[in-house]
Amino acid sequence: MNTNQNSGRQTKSFGAVLLMAIVLAGMSPFSTVAADTPGMAAGFSSNLTVADDQGQTTAAAVDDGSDFAESAGDDEFSDFDEFEKAVGEEVFDPLAGYNRVMTTVNDRLYYWVLKPIARGYKFVLPEPIRVSIGRFFVNLGFPVRLVNNLLQFKLQRAGAETARFVVNTTAGIAGFWDPASNWMDLPVYDEDFGQTLGNFGMGGGFHVVLPLFGPSNVRDACGKVADWFLNPVHYIEDSEARAAITTVNMVNGTSLRIGQYEALTQDSLDLYILLRDSYESNRNKNIRE
Repeated sequence: MNTNQNSGRQTKSFGAVLLMAIVLAGMSPFSTVAADTPGMAAGFSSNLTVADDQGQTTAAAVDDGSDFAESAGDDEFSDFDEFEKAVGEEVFDPLAGYNRVMTTVNDRLYYWVLKPIARGYKFVLPEPIRVSIGRFFVNLGFPVRLVNNLLQFKLQRAGAETARFVVNTTAGIAGFWDPASNWMDLPVYDEDFGQTLGNFGMGGGFHVVLPLFGPSNVRDACGKVADWFLNPVHYIEDSEARAAITTVNMVNGTSLRIGQYEALTQDSLDLYILLRDSYESNRNKNIRE
């Protein structure tokens, strides 16, 4: 009896630690900005291709933070350069007070908790392994991309996504390798339900910084709910296994992006305004594509 009770306590403790890690990992102030940047949501492979504005494909390189200035990761932030040159519409922001507080909280948690965890993870696992894990999660996100491309009547892109999934799941061994990019030059066409709603004319509504996801707005926050149902991980019955997989995804992705958030924000005079307007500008750009 004592052995079983101790085992039960250890299991519950482990689950609690994993859930806490999810919360802390999800509160990265960079998580949502990065995820909506071409190349970032597509994955972390050094040879993964993503589609640009004109449908052309470019390589999305891995950046481990040590040589950020020289990596192709700079190209992934070109959207923010465009934003700085021409700020379009004024962002509707009635929750500015709350948003500023949450931005500060997310920023502190990134530097004090998530980044140290990701550094330790990075120290333990070599980059090629972390890149392969990133590819696996990109492949796992196929249902979200497929459904939202279909909902937007982007049939050619939906076909490309299907071909990528079939090839990478089989020849790429569950997506840990990316022959669809290497052999067939098939890009990732990243779409989510927030973009789908925007494509049908729904405005973003007011801006809101989510405690677990960073910058967002009303439309995109609602879109996350729909995308949640398309995520295969959420259908795993074992809650601890589900939490572990989600945590690995977040920490692994952060370990491959260390240095990018710092480079984006190091010279900002107002962190909240930078992240808010960058997010809104980039989301509007993605919707227009």
